[in-house]
Amino acid sequence: MSHTNLELFEQKITRRLRRIEHILTRVKTELLDDAVPDEPSCVDADGIAFITECEGCELDPYYDQAGYLTVGVGHLLDGPDDPYNRTITQGESDMLLEGDLIETEECMEECVAVPVNQNQYNAMCSLTFNIGVGAFGDSTLLRLLNESDYMGAADQFLVWNKITVNGEKVVSEGLANRREKERALFLEEV
Repeated sequence: MSHTNLELFEQKITRRLRRIEHILTRVKTELLDDAVPDEPSCVDADGIAFITECEGCELDPYYDQAGYLTVGVGHLLDGPDDPYNRTITQGESDMLLEGDLIETEECMEECVAVPVNQNQYNAMCSLTFNIGVGAFGDSTLLRLLNESDYMGAADQFLVWNKITVNGEKVVSEGLANRREKERALFLEEV
């Protein structure tokens, strides 16, 4: 097994273990006849569907509106030599998304210091998946959330509606629509 294939296999196992851990937590809670845990630990199936709808799924490599080489559900490729710089299967796209979400979920675990429900978690993961963990970690949205200003945090989704074109920030209608959807999900009761 080549080094690249071994790394991909390890990533796949890590993703699967995180999903199994999440499922076991939910089943255990249901068996104990308790409420679903207040603290989500990963994007649930509804969140994955939400992110997939926002990002779209392209099985052939393409350049996104910011000019990044991408495939599947917003998976950034590491240049033309990336092993996924080819037509991929739906299964490979799902696997890449699960792997990409690990970093997003770890960011939530490390950065979010107040209770959130599953919809809030999913909305923030959608945003973070799109803008990156560094941008989310430094965001006013996160600061306001950690100050328990949930409405202020919700309104901050709308700020992240720009792309860089010729060195200037311009509003993207697609991002503006996505941020409206993320904000609405964040504010939606579970």
